[in-house]
Amino acid sequence: MEEEKNGIEEASQAFKEWLYNFRKIKPAIIENDSDMLDEIKIIGEEVFNKTIEIQDSGELKINLAFPIGKNDQVKFLTYKSRIKAGAVAKATMKVKFNDPVGRNNALIAVASGEMNAIIDGMDTADQALCSKLIQFYYLY
Repeated sequence: MEEEKNGIEEASQAFKEWLYNFRKIKPAIIENDSDMLDEIKIIGEEVFNKTIEIQDSGELKINLAFPIGKNDQVKFLTYKSRIKAGAVAKATMKVKFNDPVGRNNALIAVASGEMNAIIDGMDTADQALCSKLIQFYYLY
């Protein structure tokens, strides 16, 4: 149990380092927000369990619990370390204001480079994790 706790702490720290180095998030934004630290611990558990893999390139590989697409060919998503505001605007342009799931799916599509139609077929368990990661793209 202690070994797992230490592993999760190390994985959480690795995710924080990703935020600092690849997302260019200021440490004070994270360290002074207990809710954010809780979210990072949740992500740390996923990194520890290898559901999320932090690549040397700065990309995040999200191994899906439930593959998506035709014949379930999409087994993981790869999030870019940075996304452009114009890509977000274009992807969300046709999403209705009162459609939070559609907006999240559009943002996941931008971060991963997958088509919206593929993302729309995602299981809610995978969608919840992918959405949790999206929030870290809106920190400064």
